[in-house]
Amino acid sequence: MPRSTEQEFADERAILRSKLDFHRKLARHRVSCLGDEQAKARLVPSLTTPAGILSHLAAVERYWFVKVFDGQPWVPPWSADDPDADWRVGDVPVSQIVADYADAVATANRIIAAHDLEERAKDSSRFDAGVTLRWILVHMIEETAQHNGHLDILCEQLAAVHSPVDVGLDGGRPSSTPITTGR
Repeated sequence: MPRSTEQEFADERAILRSKLDFHRKLARHRVSCLGDEQAKARLVPSLTTPAGILSHLAAVERYWFVKVFDGQPWVPPWSADDPDADWRVGDVPVSQIVADYADAVATANRIIAAHDLEERAKDSSRFDAGVTLRWILVHMIEETAQHNGHLDILCEQLAAVHSPVDVGLDGGRPSSTPITTGR
């Protein structure tokens, strides 16, 4: 999946959106290329599976943009009794998990488009003063990029065990374009 460079020198909002959208698309692509069995395979002792990661990412998109920033009511899949419920996908088909993630992203994008970066979150119960939309965008870039790293490793393990899967990689990277460190 080629990295977008068209937004490299754009304004701050465009840069933040471009970086977040890149990682969102990569996560969605990596999981959508897997069959149900592969996407739900537990390759590590934790609940982490490719499908579980995408389910978790859908939940945190909604948590940060819908509940925290926009102050809309939203019932999270997790609870005090089951703090990891968003990682469990059960019998839900991968196609539905991918569609749910796309819906969460579309909802978040509508909220992002309607507000300024400096605007503060309406739900400040978790913080003394509401965080800004800018802070949430940066946090979601970090969150999604971190889980893309997990997806990368899980997909490499799946490719070693099963037939190779198209995980959006070319030579171990999201594209043939070298990744630069920005230094």
